[in-house]
Amino acid sequence: MKILFVKFGAIGDIVQSAVAMKHYKECSSSTRVTWLVSSQFVDFTKSLEVADDYLSFPFHELLGKRSLIFKILLILKFNFYNFKKLISFDEIYIPYYDFRYKFIIFSCFLCGKTILNFSKNRKLLRNRVFEILQLLRVSDGKVNINLLTSKLGERILRKTVNFDVSYENILSNFEYIVLAPGGAKNLLRDDFLRRWPLDNYIAIIKYLVAKNLKVVILGGVDDQWILDHIPLDMCLNLIGKTSLIDTLHIMDKSKLVITHDSGPIHLASLTRAPLIGMFGPTSPNSVVPLGRPNSIFLSLGNKVPCSPCYDGHSYADCDTPLCMNLITVQSVLDSIDSLLFNI
Repeated sequence: MKILFVKFGAIGDIVQSAVAMKHYKECSSSTRVTWLVSSQFVDFTKSLEVADDYLSFPFHELLGKRSLIFKILLILKFNFYNFKKLISFDEIYIPYYDFRYKFIIFSCFLCGKTILNFSKNRKLLRNRVFEILQLLRVSDGKVNINLLTSKLGERILRKTVNFDVSYENILSNFEYIVLAPGGAKNLLRDDFLRRWPLDNYIAIIKYLVAKNLKVVILGGVDDQWILDHIPLDMCLNLIGKTSLIDTLHIMDKSKLVITHDSGPIHLASLTRAPLIGMFGPTSPNSVVPLGRPNSIFLSLGNKVPCSPCYDGHSYADCDTPLCMNLITVQSVLDSIDSLLFNI
């Protein structure tokens, strides 16, 4: 049995897909899995070691400002060069509900291959790992997502050797707290509704520094805008300076990670670090393993009538996310005191 699993990104989707795929392979060890992923994330996905083979496609090019002709030629070229491999699969699994993803592998579609994708009747309050397992037709009755996630994280941290030594040398000199105030961006859009207000993060930085704790700021290249707002003299800025594997190791060695629903929170879930996460438009249960030890997930839930509003594709028409803005700085400070000082 040979299957093709199509998940291009972003980071959170890849992490949760990897957790599901790890369980799938444990249940179906004889099945050979090939993962089709965006070329932006292929190296990171390979490091997860949950598939037998990998294909990459420059998915980000489809979302840019290129002409329609360029995008069509890109898909044609991919199918031409990978035709024999694409038609060799017995089944194709596409954990998206949008049927247009099938066009990227149209040669499979034209050859009558079995293609399964998400239905619109999704249980959005369940962890997305369960959704993927359901698509893969694997029983999820006894699945421990927290255990699967931690085992996957342990394996990655143990096997990855390309951690930048310069960061390790710097960070080994003191204990530190990681903040990831950016993120919530992926290949499709900028999901600003999921971000906790930046002014609140600044208040957290000042509180931690007053407690004589060191603060490390992490984020991707797209998070550079943050640098114009945060007090850089109070923290070590590593935004845009680390690979995803570097980020994992830095988080793992920290005393605490603080962030909202974004790529970094998924990376943090793979580590042993205590974690504080803020949620509004999305449900914590759908994103992180709730049984994770030393973790506090803050969400106003039904105290804001429209939260959570994310339906798997879109958010409510909203310019001011009360569900995030009303999560107070004090509630995060209390969580910090609980996890670090047992107060």
